[in-house]
Order: sequence, then C-alpha cells, then structure tokens
Amino acid sequence: MQKILEDSTESILTYPPDSYAGQATSADVRVRTPSTDLPDTDSWQSATIDSVSATTNAAAAKGADELSFASTPSATAGRRYLLELADGHTFSVEVIADDGAGTVTLAEPLPMAVPTSTPFKGYAITHALTAAESSDVGEGLVKVRATIASVEYRWDHQIRIVRERLRIPLTGAELSRLRPEIRDLRSPRDEDLSETIDAAWQTILRPNLRGRNFHEDRIKSHEDLQAPLASACVLFLKRSAGVSFEAMELAERDFRDALNMAIASSEFWYDKAQDDNVRPGRQHPTDHEIVRVTR
Repeated sequence: MQKILEDSTESILTYPPDSYAGQATSADVRVRTPSTDLPDTDSWQSATIDSVSATTNAAAAKGADELSFASTPSATAGRRYLLELADGHTFSVEVIADDGAGTVTLAEPLPMAVPTSTPFKGYAITHALTAAESSDVGEGLVKVRATIASVEYRWDHQIRIVRERLRIPLTGAELSRLRPEIRDLRSPRDEDLSETIDAAWQTILRPNLRGRNFHEDRIKSHEDLQAPLASACVLFLKRSAGVSFEAMELAERDFRDALNMAIASSEFWYDKAQDDNVRPGRQHPTDHEIVRVTR
C-alpha cells in the first residue's frame, strides 16, 4: 500500500497488473480518500504515463546491473521499466540511477542477457493528489483505467494518507544486495520488495524493538537497523514459504544475532535521554524471549 503524506500533493505511482502488456497510450483515475468521496463512474481525472522509450546500444550479459544507451533515456530512479527482447521475452527492471550520459544502473542483476537494440520502455502511471484530497489521515483507493495495445485495463491501487512517513532504513535494491537469497523467496507480485520490507518491519523488527523498550521517535539513525531488518525480511519470507524447522531455526538465529549487534551499538543510533520509565532488567531480553516475541 502506497503511503502519501498528509496535506501534500504527492503522486500515486502504479503499474498495470499485466506488466508484459506494454506501455499505455492513455490512462486516467478516480480517487477516493478520507476527505473526498469517489467521483461518479463517468468522472475521471487524467493520469501521466511514463513515456520513456529508448533502445540499448550495447549488449548486457546475464547478471549485469547496467544498461547502455546512445543518450540518456531520462529514466526515473525508483521506477520500473520494461525490456522487450527480440525473442519475445519481456520483463521489468527497477532503475536506481540514470547518469544522464547513457548509463542506467539497475537495482538487481539482469535475469538474462539483453542484446543490443533492445527496447526499454516506461510503463508507470502517476497522478498527483491535491492538498484537499490528502487533508485527512486514513486509507484511500485509486481506480485506474488504462489503454494498452488497444485493450482497456482496470485495476485498484490502495493508498494510505499518513501524518509522518516512517523512514524504514532499507530499499528493495539494498535488500537484494545484502541478502541475494531474497530473490528466490519473494512473491512475484512484490516486485520492488516494499511489501516484504514493510511486513518484516511491522511484524518482526518493530515488536522486538518495543519489547526492548526502544521507542521509534528516539531513533537518531535508522540506517543502523538495516542489517536486522534485512534478516527480518528473510525470516518473514521463510515463515510464509513453510521451510523446514532447521531452516527456520537458522533464520531466527540470524535475526537474533543481527538485532543483538545493533542493540550493542545503540548509543550511536538511539537517544536514551528521555528513557526515564524503562523497567530495570528489561533493556536486554534473553534470546529465548526474542524468539517468543517474533513467533
């Protein structure tokens, strides 16, 4: 679920449910938020299609994390783009950087070789909310309609208006680099791993931090929680996959070790100045307690 800041004009970002269909030629939306009702069925607002369309000017081997172009395709970091191979294969890649000189860096290694002259196309659809639409906190819904190759597609995109966006210290690209096995565990629907990261934070890491009396509003440097959160993501996906008892034990131990190491250095990333009501003896639960909290 995409999070939008309260009273902002941030854009929703969504993709067609069938990513292999290609780049849309038209798109519009109907928006419902806590402060605005869903418009009538015949009342649509125009949306913006990522119109990037370029071709690679050099072959890229399987496992490479860069694509080369004769000139910059002006790709947007954080968005996904389609590669349409001549043999009929089409797949999406996430861009983390476009250097403006013809080199695009990808979040993950290419799953297969990409020949020269391969089409590279945008397929994201965006729409900027108004301040009035984002004025109240709560869940919302964006109904999207797009035409791709003369076929009309419709889907729902869920959003949540929030007062503050928690700075979760991990992106999908960073998670893939830290824990390469995540690529084999993740759901095909979670292309950017954002759902996995959010679930691991909500159900594993945050409860363990709270169990140790660490308060979110006193974290000075969220980046120091990157390693335990990456381990929590692996643990979360292994639970969902129903792996063996031995594999679960290993994943839980890995998470405990990463969390204990972060806790040991908490003076660098956590402000304890306001911790005047911490119960003595509860700052460092035993490993047994951590396992109980995470299960």
